[in-house]
Amino acid sequence: MDGWPTLFAPLRNGGFLLGFHILTAPAFARTRERPGHPPHTTNTALCGHPAVRISARMSHMWPHFLNLLARSWRLFLVWMGTTGLGFLTPVVVFLLTVVVTLLVIAAQRGTDAMKDHWKETAALTVGATLCVMLLVYGPIFGWSVIRTVYSDHENLASRVTQLTNSARPACPPSTATIQQGPKIDILYGAHRLNGRTVMSDTTSFVSLGNLHLKNVGDKTSDPVSARLYIAVKMPQPFAVGGGPWPTTQSEEPDFPLAFYYPGMGEHPRINPTETWNVPVFQLQPPTPWTKPIKAKLKVFYGASKPAEAEFTIIQKETAK
Repeated sequence: MDGWPTLFAPLRNGGFLLGFHILTAPAFARTRERPGHPPHTTNTALCGHPAVRISARMSHMWPHFLNLLARSWRLFLVWMGTTGLGFLTPVVVFLLTVVVTLLVIAAQRGTDAMKDHWKETAALTVGATLCVMLLVYGPIFGWSVIRTVYSDHENLASRVTQLTNSARPACPPSTATIQQGPKIDILYGAHRLNGRTVMSDTTSFVSLGNLHLKNVGDKTSDPVSARLYIAVKMPQPFAVGGGPWPTTQSEEPDFPLAFYYPGMGEHPRINPTETWNVPVFQLQPPTPWTKPIKAKLKVFYGASKPAEAEFTIIQKETAK
């Protein structure tokens, strides 16, 4: 009987298995004693015993379990639209009412009448009330526990992802995203020229105006030049008045006729976001023309590839 206090003392901390081991540890120690060797102490016997490991693990789990219940309780109160005091006050009032009623009956009719009332009415009322509360509030509280656990899981997964990403070496930014360089867009009015159908300004000869070059890059371009290709064969084509578009040899098999524009002004460079107007191109064909003419414009400005735009020229009358 002397060992029973040492058994029940650890129950205050939830360690029944630890108390059981403390009670039985001296017996284990005595069985391991050998002649000529010092006896094993109780602390040595405790080390590594399964009961101690389980109890230690349980002692670490209790704070987390109580924290889970506390957070679930707060979420439950939020869903109920009340506070802990507001939720418990009606329950306390009900229980105090039952107690006071029993005390009044005992004072007026005696303890036997109080016991009869408790058996017939009060006990049934208290039991039914507790059952109804358990049926109504139990599922809500259980669902709050599930939501709290799921929220912890999401937070843990997010934190693991953050730690994993932070452990990865940061890739240096690409130089292409830091410096794009010059980039020329060929415009017809306010829209890109590529794929569009444009109308000649006159009916007697091919006339192209309203062409623009815009630098949408982040650096100033090199000196700009351009080549205009026409997909028709003319024995003796010439630009009206000579102008800035002299003829040149075409390297495009689908566009046998080519014109060259050497540059714009004294400083033929286009700054970022700057738009330049292309001089009007006018071509006098040897015979009147009525069919649409395919054309192509290349702009060279120092990039690895020139800016290109293929388009169709139609006569002013056919555009009605």
